[in-house]
Amino acid sequence: MERLYTHPHDPTLVTMHDCIVTRIDLETTEDGTRMTWHLPDGIWIAPEISGHELQKTCRTAEAHTVFEAKHPDTEWDQEASICLKSRWHGKDKRMNTETWAYVTIPELAQAMQKDSWSLEIVSTYTEGRIFLVTGEIHTPKERRWRQFRMTFTAETASYFWDAICPDRVW
Repeated sequence: MERLYTHPHDPTLVTMHDCIVTRIDLETTEDGTRMTWHLPDGIWIAPEISGHELQKTCRTAEAHTVFEAKHPDTEWDQEASICLKSRWHGKDKRMNTETWAYVTIPELAQAMQKDSWSLEIVSTYTEGRIFLVTGEIHTPKERRWRQFRMTFTAETASYFWDAICPDRVW
C-alpha cells in the first residue's frame, strides 16, 4: 500500500477515535495475514508526526489502517461481539440487560460489505500484540446504533494517508 504518509502504531500520536471504518479487507500474504481498515474520513494525527506543520491534532484525508499477523497459519477468527439488544429496567432504570452476538472478524467484514454497515471507533486499546477496539455499528436499515467490541492479535499496525486537513482540528 503506497501512500504519501505512513506511521507505525503509536496511540500517543495517532488515534481512530470517532473515525468511521467503511470496509475491512482480509488477505493472506507470504509472511502471514493482513487486515486493512478503510477510513474515508481519515484519522487523527498529533502535531509531533513528521510532515505535520500544525500545532494541533488534526484529521487526515482518506486513510487506511493495516494490521499484520506474521504467522502464515493465523486466521482473523478472533472475536467480534455485537450488542443485539439493550434494555434498561428497575425502578430507577439503572440496571441494564444486554444480549450480545459473537462473530468472527471475517463474518463481520462480510456483513459490512453485504449490509452496508460501518464501524465508528470509540476507543482502541493495545497491550503487546493484543488489540481491543470498541465502538458502534451504523446500519442503513436501523435508526439506532449497535455497540461492538473486537479483539485480535497482530504484530504490527500501520497507518497510511495522502494528505493532512489543516481545517479539521481537534
